[in-house]
Parts: sequence; C-alpha cells; structure tokens
Amino acid sequence: MFNAAIDLVLTGGQVVMQRLVSAWTTLPTFQDWAIAALLLGMYAAVVLPLGFRQRFLQVHDFLPWPQMVVVLGASVLSPGLSEELLYRVVLLPHPAEQPAAIAWWGWNSLSLGVFVLSHLLSAYSFFPAARSTFVQPVFLVMAGILGVVCAIAYQQSGSLWTPVFVHWLIVVIWLLRLGGYQKLYAKERGLNKI
Repeated sequence: MFNAAIDLVLTGGQVVMQRLVSAWTTLPTFQDWAIAALLLGMYAAVVLPLGFRQRFLQVHDFLPWPQMVVVLGASVLSPGLSEELLYRVVLLPHPAEQPAAIAWWGWNSLSLGVFVLSHLLSAYSFFPAARSTFVQPVFLVMAGILGVVCAIAYQQSGSLWTPVFVHWLIVVIWLLRLGGYQKLYAKERGLNKI
C-alpha cells in the first residue's frame, strides 16, 4: 500500500511537470489571442454593469506613473503568473491530455472553487487589508467569472500565456481605473483621497 501511494505521488508529479512544460512552451496563435480578446469583451459585458450597479466599481483618476509602473509589473507575477500556474495549469488537464468534457468540467469546478476560496483565505490570513473587499459577494462573483474565463482561455490555447494576459489585464484595469487600488491599499497607507 505504501508503494502504491509513492507511485501515485510520483505519477502525479510527472503529470504536473508535463503540464507546466506544455503550458509554458506552447505559444498562443493569432486565433488564441482573438478568442482571449472575445473572452475579455464578454467578461466586460457582464462584470462592468454588475460592478457599477452594485457600486463596487467606480472610475478613479490614474495613480502617479511610478505607482502605475509598479502595479503593471507586479500584477504580471501576482496574481497573473502565480495564480494561473496554480489554478489553471496545475489543477486543470492540459488540452494535449485530451480529457473528456465531463472530466474537464469537474476539474474546472474544483479549480474554480479553490480559486474563489483562496481569495477569502488570503483576506483572513496574509492580506487583511483586502478583507472588506474580498468578502463582498460581488467581488467573489466577479472573481468566479474571471476564473471561468481564464480556464476557457487556457483550455482553448493550451498555453499559460493567454490566461495570464487575461487575468493581468483585468486586474490592472480594476486596480488602476476602477477603484481596486483604493479598496486594497489606500486605507492602510492613508491615501483615501487618491
């Protein structure tokens, strides 16, 4: 039984490593980017009216350019790259694995649940400044829709880079123009007037 458990861990590790290599090295095609753009448009069509109606999204002036550069760069690494590697690449079957549709949706449901739950857990652990934002139902719905959009971008392209770009762009627009920075950082830094 112990050997079977070791074999399972080793096999799982090989699968994850193959997923990481495949997703990292697969370059998106023009069609993949076009589908990512379509997914971004669909996301905006659903989330913008919802966010403004719930008064969660509010248009703000841009931050000073040095802060904007930091936000643009840091958001590539987290949440863009770090979350997409974990919640899409590691947890979802790579398209080359040719999973059955029901298996893919089952894994996607698990990945999506963990993705949304991770925001709540981070708000109650290492990112308490985000608590009042991350516990809001409208934020959790928007995060859930983002997770679905990124999963579709990944499944369609087989590349890490389309969901990273989608995730990054949505986050930086929220942080830089739609009140995200003010919600997450302004209060702790005394910048309520930004």
